[in-house]
Order: sequence, then structure tokens, then C-alpha cells
Amino acid sequence: MRKKTQKEFEDDVKFANPYIEILGQYVNNATRIRAKCKKCGRLWDAVPTKITIPYTCPLCERQEELCSFLHENKLVNLDSYEDNFKRIRIKCNVCGYEWKAVPKTIKKDARCPICYEKGKKKKWTEETFSEEMNRSCPTIELMEAYKGYEEKYIANVRNAHTSSINPHISY
Repeated sequence: MRKKTQKEFEDDVKFANPYIEILGQYVNNATRIRAKCKKCGRLWDAVPTKITIPYTCPLCERQEELCSFLHENKLVNLDSYEDNFKRIRIKCNVCGYEWKAVPKTIKKDARCPICYEKGKKKKWTEETFSEEMNRSCPTIELMEAYKGYEEKYIANVRNAHTSSINPHISY
């Protein structure tokens, strides 16, 4: 079997991943090659077999995962993602509060500190809690009575499955 040429390899990468630029010299499929993401500018030593199939820059992939996760929790990232340990600015889409957080931490505890405190101070009754859940999460049906703000509840996701939820996650 003959070895791929540099041009053949670059054409394969361009076809599979138009946002990846090859900076190094192709040796073989086992030897890493210097690559650059055209979106974020990140440089890394890529495995040739990984970037000749549809593949995303590792940094862009984590950025997209974080943004998607934040969006699901009514939050938005205001800074560019660099790694799991560098603080980024987060904004709550509910109250507009901005704060800095470490991505690794926000993934474990995705809630606005202001909305969380407001929710803790609010005097919830079974009726107000049920109304709020119906308003903010219409696809969730509680399977048990209200016990307290910090408690977990068994809930049925309509047309799906049963799971456990925390009321302070739903604003």
C-alpha cells in the first residue's frame, strides 16, 4: 500500500474538517501532526486518523458543550472558554446578574446565586410551588407533595420518564 502525499492528506482533512488547517508535515497515520483551528486559533498535535474524519477542535467542542449546558440552565457565557479551570463571566438570563465562575464548578452547580437566594427566601407553599413548576416546567409533573425548597422530588417528565429534580434549579 502506498503512502499518502502531503496534498492528499491535506485534501482529506479539508473535506472532512474545513475549520482545521494543517501546519506540519504529514509522515504517516501514527505520527501526530501540528494542526490549527480556524475558528478559535488553537494549536495542537493531532492524530492524523482523527482529523481525516468529521472532527471538532477539542477547545471548540468544549466551548459548544458549555454554551449548550448554560443555555439549558438559563445562563450565558460572556467570555471565551479556555479550559475548565480559568474563570469566565456568566450572566443569568432571568435576572441579568453577572458573576465569574470556573466552568468545572458551574457544570456541577448551574444556578444563578441571586435567583437561588431569592428562591430560598420566597415562602413556598404546595400551591405556589405547583403553580411555579407548571409555569416554568410544563413538561414536568410532580409525583409527590411539596416538602421544602432544598428537597428533591420524584417527577414524571410527561411522555418520557420519571426522575429526581431539585426545585431551586427551575426559576
